[in-house]
Amino acid sequence: MLQQALEQKIPVYGFCRGMQSILNFYDCELHEVTGHVAVKHIIDGTWGKREVNSFHNQACLSVKDPVEVLAKTEDDVIEAIRIKGEKIIATMWHPERETEFQKTDMDLVRSLLEGDKLRDESYYFSSRTGNTFTSINRSLPQMHGGSKWKKHY
Repeated sequence: MLQQALEQKIPVYGFCRGMQSILNFYDCELHEVTGHVAVKHIIDGTWGKREVNSFHNQACLSVKDPVEVLAKTEDDVIEAIRIKGEKIIATMWHPERETEFQKTDMDLVRSLLEGDKLRDESYYFSSRTGNTFTSINRSLPQMHGGSKWKKHY
């Protein structure tokens, strides 16, 4: 599905397992981690420091080009990425699990839908709206027959 999105230039936002799938696609290794299931923690990066939810026990600790790290936790777990030159972003947190959507999360999705902003190396988030995008979070069993992925909840 990700290859098709790349070929058709469809924006992609992967969250949690969707981010893990994107990392796997770009050959970035996942590791078992502790302290990241059903908790909130502080991340630091492109958006400064903020608190996000966490529901995973596998994570990435380093990336390969063209993956760019946007945010990490204090224990160096990568929590947000983008793919240089593509309309692909991903976060390990679940914005939909918050009682109220966070402005930063809404701006992130808007920037993805905005289009060329994600391709620009100066990368920032805008406040204008855009079109539709693809989330790969729930489509992994169909992509890989379900056998390649460990349960991470």
